[in-house]
Amino acid sequence: MNSLWINQGGLTLQDARMMTASQNLSNISTFGYKKDRVAADQFYTTLKQAGALANSNDELPSGLQMGTGARITATQKMFTSGSVQNTGNPLDLAIVGKGFIQVQLATGDLAYTRNGQLQLNAEGEIVTATGQPVEPTIAIPIEAQSVVIGQDGTVSVALPGSPEPQVLGQLTLVDFINPMGLQARGDNLYTETAASGEPNEGVPGTNGLGEIRQFSLEASNVDVVEELVNLIMIQRAYEMQARAIDVASNAQEYLVKSS
Repeated sequence: MNSLWINQGGLTLQDARMMTASQNLSNISTFGYKKDRVAADQFYTTLKQAGALANSNDELPSGLQMGTGARITATQKMFTSGSVQNTGNPLDLAIVGKGFIQVQLATGDLAYTRNGQLQLNAEGEIVTATGQPVEPTIAIPIEAQSVVIGQDGTVSVALPGSPEPQVLGQLTLVDFINPMGLQARGDNLYTETAASGEPNEGVPGTNGLGEIRQFSLEASNVDVVEELVNLIMIQRAYEMQARAIDVASNAQEYLVKSS
């Protein structure tokens, strides 16, 4: 029966990898999306411990361990950079390098995103595409003729009758010691966890943080060719696991008939 359960674990693992590859491909056009991958581990049963006594004088040079299948240990976000695409929209921002934009949720908590598709709400505040205000809050006057966002996050506008641009505020970025520990909550937002560590806030372009590029967006970091190759490998592995279940079942049927 062990062989059936081992292969069942393998099928479950391949199914999870299939769902992850499908999720990546479905978000290939989502700006700021970071691809997922599945981490797996093996179960082992130790029948003889390496270094145990083989007799009164000799030790075993190697042990005896039998694999009992695979299991899913984690899904991980891969925070490699995507390509930067020019859009011509002054409120589109791409982060070139490390860092996240802070946004405020309806609960008052902070969340973090790499998606720089920003807009203005009814009060002129800079918000995400789903309406969360960017932190720190910056409001654009209705009479502003143009908006300029520098690589360091400085936001300034040109006003009628004013020869000099007026600085409205400073966008900051945050980074984490372990971005993979962030919790994905949908809408391209992440929240802090104990595993991610606390957010380190700073001016873009300083202390290892990336710079901001106006009129641009960061594309998804999903590689289509890589995901398609993964799907082929997953399909073949699934077929082999299913075939192994057939072989184990036929062997048990033979033993039952023989007895």
